[in-house]
Amino acid sequence: MPGNFFDTNVHVYIASGDPAKSERAEKLIADGGMISIQVLNEVANVARSKMGMTGRKPTRFSTRFAGCFR
Repeated sequence: MPGNFFDTNVHVYIASGDPAKSERAEKLIADGGMISIQVLNEVANVARSKMGMTGRKPTRFSTRFAGCFR
């Protein structure tokens, strides 16, 4: 399978407090690749459990990445 596959960590790095990780993650995603539904679900779960997001915010956070991939 050609192209990059991005796991949960790449998406979580975007919201991290580490500017270097965030910038690198954004650049990787901008270059294109693939993501699975499982990763979107994991990102939403991390947003809820580790980042303290509530309500619909975790789902919005995770699905904003869906449009970046094929």
